[in-house]
Amino acid sequence: MKYGLSVTGIINPSQILRRNSPRVGDRLILTKPIGTGILATALKGGEANAEAVAPAVRSMTTLNKKAVELMRTADVHACTDVTGFSLIGHSYGMIANSKMGMEIKVSAIPIFAAARKLAEIGLVPGGTRRNMEYYRSHIKQDCEISDEMRDILFDPQTSGGLLIAVSSDTADELIRKMHRSKITDAAIIGRIVDKPKGKIVITDS
Repeated sequence: MKYGLSVTGIINPSQILRRNSPRVGDRLILTKPIGTGILATALKGGEANAEAVAPAVRSMTTLNKKAVELMRTADVHACTDVTGFSLIGHSYGMIANSKMGMEIKVSAIPIFAAARKLAEIGLVPGGTRRNMEYYRSHIKQDCEISDEMRDILFDPQTSGGLLIAVSSDTADELIRKMHRSKITDAAIIGRIVDKPKGKIVITDS
């Protein structure tokens, strides 16, 4: 069986925020940790208990509504959610077919601790491999990353956070507002650059 949804409504055209309109120099904010796909797979397979996945459950059941309200107070140029295509897949959607590139600092990415441990033993969903096959040609590594970290980068998310491209002048203040509003995992994980065009550079500097 397949199940689909269609949503209709009314929106002010001046308030539409697109995913593919970042600007060079923008900072990238991720509002939720990643790793939910790994944790859900472990739970279904009996390899994780409720306590281990509790932080991810709280995250998945928390709406992005407050993050959206706060980002409207900053100089935001683009935004996308991070769901089934993974952090890398949705990040690439921001710069695909553009004259811009992206840098992601791997050590700055918020990750559920239990997901990292499970990835170390190779417990990852099948969607991770499919995401990797599809998007790996769009990344360039400027640093060594472990196999488990690579799996986490391509992990399909459920009810993930937002990836926000915001002016460097307002990024720090937006992070402070989010932390004060209990979006405590929000972090600046990278930036939009002018080259290499259409590529995501994975760095740790």
